[in-house]
Amino acid sequence: MKESQERALNRLARTYVAQVEALKRYRSKGEQRVIVERVNVEKGGQAIVGNVAHGGGVGEEKLSITP
Repeated sequence: MKESQERALNRLARTYVAQVEALKRYRSKGEQRVIVERVNVEKGGQAIVGNVAHGGGVGEEKLSITP
């Protein structure tokens, strides 16, 4: 009896975690955004100024830069 209750509780906890993750993905639409307020570039350094969009998929890398 106790083992079946433990299994049921374990399944319920895993289901809850999976549902919370699915809700998080649904609400964010899978987008991740990083906003950088200030960047210091030292002498000899390099930087990109503009919007950088990463449009790659699985096993694929693409980088587009729009000024």
